[in-house]
Amino acid sequence: MYRNKILDDIWIDLSFFKDITTSSSVNLARTNLLQDAYIIWEEANKTILESSGNKEKLNQGFLSLKRAFNVASIELKKNTGIDEIQYSGKNKRDFFSVLEYFDIVKTLSLKSYLDIRNLIEHQNAEPPSIEKSLLLSEYIWNYIRNVSNVLNNFIDNFYFQSDEGKADFSYSVIKKKEKFIPKLNVTMCINKKNISFIEIPNSLKVNKFQIITKSRQKGVDGIISADLDYYRNSLQHVVFIGEIDNPDIIVKYIKYMVLPEHEGINEKTIYEIFK
Repeated sequence: MYRNKILDDIWIDLSFFKDITTSSSVNLARTNLLQDAYIIWEEANKTILESSGNKEKLNQGFLSLKRAFNVASIELKKNTGIDEIQYSGKNKRDFFSVLEYFDIVKTLSLKSYLDIRNLIEHQNAEPPSIEKSLLLSEYIWNYIRNVSNVLNNFIDNFYFQSDEGKADFSYSVIKKKEKFIPKLNVTMCINKKNISFIEIPNSLKVNKFQIITKSRQKGVDGIISADLDYYRNSLQHVVFIGEIDNPDIIVKYIKYMVLPEHEGINEKTIYEIFK
């Protein structure tokens, strides 16, 4: 595929997203990913309830709670890569701050939050009292439930269609060494009046811009594939792939897709995400 190194980035006028229709797809394979975490938590909670203050049993239950937390966290990282998104103001060493930033943990008081974080992060910590262990158990159960909600509702592909063309946003996670790196890819068939090779106001920057050639056509699917020949041969349209590298846009994209307190992706929120 030919790639022009000079024109590596382009800007999409956000007016492209006016009067759009949308559709999306979710990866159903994620539905039961946290089954092991729930099983571990259930056994841990039972052990704590039946411990009668026995230090050894409390320690066993406490360690199992930490394990349930870790199992859920690993699945969250593998499937979303949120801990590797270098958004503005991120504390790079604190996974808990990432969870709070994405509203995955949000119900604890600051003191309880710090106490529980200390208990989880210190491998050799003594087990807490039954009361604190049960508080931790409730927190872990809510955490697993919230992670499950994120994974079950995480949208892998979001499609936009308007009179000006079509766009397919695809979220994926790739493993590099021991890290899970998120990518927001985009495939577009768009009227050339909506693109610019220099930065313009109210626009979305697309990185790693590549024209879709005939040899690349086989790798294109979704709503764009059906009309790809038409768009590729049109003198009015540009057909290309690229990536959205701006981490703050990726964060907003995730939040609006998944979290119920937001409105989801529509014409109004698109401007909030991409601006």
